[in-house]
This record gives sequence, C-alpha cells and structure tokens, in this order.
Amino acid sequence: MARRTTTPVQLSGYRWLIRRIETAITRGDIWETKQPQSAQTLFFAIGLFIACLIPAAGFVKSMFVQRADRGNAEIIMTKAGGGPYVMFDDGSGPGLHKTTNLASARLIVGKAEAPKIVKDESLAKDPRRPDMGIPDGPDNLSTRSDDTAFWAVCDRHTDESQLSLTKTDVLSTTLFAGTDSMTNAVTAMPSTDAILVKLDGSTDGVQWVVYKGKRASVGPQDGATRAALGLSPAQVREAIPISAGLFNAIPAAPALTTPYIADRGRVNPALPDVLTGDVIITASADATRQYWVALTGGVQQVSELVAQLLLYTGSKEITTMDRATVAAVPLVSDIDLSRYPDRAPNFRQPHVLCWSWTKGVRDMTAATTVLTGESLPISPENQHIATPIPATKPPETTAQSSYMRPGQGWYVRVTEASPQSHAQQGFMFIEDTGKRYYIGPDEQNKYDKVLAALGIADHPPLPIPWQIAKLYGPGSTLSTQAALVVHGRMGEDLNQKAAHPPDGVPAPQAPEGN
Repeated sequence: MARRTTTPVQLSGYRWLIRRIETAITRGDIWETKQPQSAQTLFFAIGLFIACLIPAAGFVKSMFVQRADRGNAEIIMTKAGGGPYVMFDDGSGPGLHKTTNLASARLIVGKAEAPKIVKDESLAKDPRRPDMGIPDGPDNLSTRSDDTAFWAVCDRHTDESQLSLTKTDVLSTTLFAGTDSMTNAVTAMPSTDAILVKLDGSTDGVQWVVYKGKRASVGPQDGATRAALGLSPAQVREAIPISAGLFNAIPAAPALTTPYIADRGRVNPALPDVLTGDVIITASADATRQYWVALTGGVQQVSELVAQLLLYTGSKEITTMDRATVAAVPLVSDIDLSRYPDRAPNFRQPHVLCWSWTKGVRDMTAATTVLTGESLPISPENQHIATPIPATKPPETTAQSSYMRPGQGWYVRVTEASPQSHAQQGFMFIEDTGKRYYIGPDEQNKYDKVLAALGIADHPPLPIPWQIAKLYGPGSTLSTQAALVVHGRMGEDLNQKAAHPPDGVPAPQAPEGN
C-alpha cells in the first residue's frame, strides 16, 4: 500500500479542530473569538508578578522603616505605654529620665518631637535616672486653628428649694470655647429688656441691673431708682443670683442713681418761673412726650427714665410751658444720658444668663453680647462632653465645668474684655479638659524657643479676655526652667479627691479614726 504523507495543511486543520474542541469544552463556545490559552497565560503572568512583588516591597520597606530601638530619637515611649522618656545629663551622666508628660519632654529636649515607640527591652541599654518634668503638664498639645475667637461664660440657676440641711448647689457656671460650641438655646437679650441680679453669696443688699451688655448697681435703700425702673417688691425679692465669674465678666456701668444737678431747687436763671432741676414736659409735632430739665445754663432734653428719677426725688413736673418758651432757652448737655436706659426696661427672669466675647484675627474690635435662655446651649447628645473643673485649694474663682470640642486645645494670648482693647499680655495653653497653663519665657525673657518646643505656635494665638481665662482651672507654668526639675518624690496634690466609683463598685471608705 502506498504511504500517504501528512501535509502542512492537514496538520493545521487538525490543530484547529483540537483547539475548537477545547474551546467548546472549556467555554461552551465554538466561535473562537478569543484564545483561552492566551488569557490563561496572561493571568498566570500577572499572578506570578504580584507574587514576586509582595516580598520585594516588604524588603524595600524594611530598609526604610524605623527600628524598634531608640536610635537618634530624643523622646521615646515603650510599646507597653511607659514614658515618655528623654535622654538627658542631669550632672550624674547621660541617662534616661522618665518625664511626667509630653509637654515636659519637649521642653527638656527643646524641640517639638513626637515620641518614638520602642521595645521595652531597649531601655536596658541605657542607664536610668530620676523622673523629671512639670507634675501636671499636658500630654495632648494639639491646638485648634480657628480664625475667630469665641468665648462665653454662662450661669444656670434653678428654682429648686433647699429642703435639707446640706448645702445644695443651685447655681452653676459653664465656660464655652469655639464658635461651634453653643446651640441656639440662648439668644441675645433685646435692648429693651433687663435682668435684676444679686451677687451670689453677697449680703450687702446691693442689686444690679443687667441691660445693653453692661451692669449697673441699685442701692438697697434707693427707692427712687427702683420706683423709676418699675420694680415691684416681689421683683426685688426674686432677683436671680449671679456668680462672681459672670459678674466680673459683664462690664460695669455707673450706678443707676438720680443725676447730680448743680443749684438744684433754686430759681432757674433762664426760666424764672421754674426751679433748677424741675422737669418740663412738652408735646412734639407727632404728639409724643418730650422731657426737659431746667439747668443753670439752660435746658437739656432727657429720657423718660431720667425724668422719672428726678420726679421721684423732689423735682416738680411742669406741663404748662409751651414749646416756644423752651426753644428760646439755650440747650446744654450737663447730664450724661449714656449711663441710663431710655425708659424703664422690661425685666425678665431667665434660668440661663451668658456673656460672650468674639473677635476675629483681622478684627479691630471685639463684640460682646449678653445672652439669655432657659437651658444651657448644649445639645442633648453632647451633654456628656462638658468637663467638670475641680475646685481648688486655696479657693479660686473658677467655673464648675467647661465645654469645647474634645481632642484639641487652644493657644491663646490674654487681653482685656473691652471691645476696643489691643492689649497683648501673657501666653496660655488651654487644654480640652478645661485647665489653663501659663507659658513662661526662656532665660532671655523671650517666648519663641518655648513655643517652638511645645509645638503649638503653627498659627497666631487667639485673643482671650482675662475675665474668662481666669475661670478655667489653674495649671502649672509651661517653661523650660519648670521642666528641668528632678523629682525624688512627687508632692501632695491639695486638689485631689476620690473619683466616683463605677456602677456596682462600693465607694472607698475613710480610714477609722478620721
């Protein structure tokens, strides 16, 4: 039989048939739009590349990642949470000093270095030295970068009666920091309203009228002023208490008393038919009342309240003089009318009274506002954020709590409460726990190095009025000199107190004999 050779065309057709069968089996498709072998080869190559890339990337990263030892770091912390530690020579040779807080560590090394986390075993390589630092300095030195300073102090009083012999706090003071701190539960008090307050704990009987963003006193025996203001005996008895902190924050105005008039009661030189100090009442073209006071040099138009003050203290009411006669007399301005309301205000008794101070970094003047409401301007879901401010020994005038967005503090510079004040006094750092720290200068009486070491001077300090700054809890001074202190034993904390035990845990008992 003759041998038949296989031609290239037959081989090609056979291979094509095999590929078509493979395609039909693997893909259920005989059209061969794509070659499955080429896709499998591509996926295999990609997988192989990724498998090689992962260990290669890990090797490269290991060449640059910090090792778990101290190296050149000047501030370290262990993985177990010990520290921060600094390498410092205290005269007995270089050694690791455990510092009381991060602020102290940065002040000791003189730079705003972040602590490096190291293995606990690495501490065995360096000699240990005594603890150093400021006892109560801050660990969190992160600061807010707001462009507008907003500070407020609020009093909240309750009408609850004290039914037991134990003193019950019915007045509490809360501080607010930041434009995002207050809700609309309090609003600006209208200029026609006023609040009668009494200083908490005071027994002198002096009361104060808060109006138009200021406070003015009313003497306990000044019945004329109370009558002119329209204050009833019940309103006088129910004056709301005000804390010393809020009281000192609200600017003081001259007392609301009857204005002094020279030669009062004598025949007036310009109007012989009346006495100096008498009140002349005329009607304007629109039939509204106008009040004039006869003075030595002429007449002065006054507000209704000033006229009432004079009438309640002996001046006569003149209603028979026409406008032409009054107009012929010279006008004078001997009485300072700016210290009096225009008329008797509408007295209110809110449960919350606040005073706020706002100033932008580019503003020339600050804005102060008296706000009132029935509840503290804190949303219900954020009530737990308010931080209590512990009482101090010896006692200082501080608030009872502080409210601000947690996680960041404030780098501030003290100024005066007056809106026109441009005073620039000491630097402070206010922690998110409601504690204030003075920032002390270096040995050359400059602040640049200290601020750079603390790492809080990335932006200009926000102004804060001293009347509010002093209400935060007092802390230590942050300075290099204060941080360079070696402690053999920490001193007693006069402000310490037992913490409230968790639910289900009995409270600690005092030792017998105490």
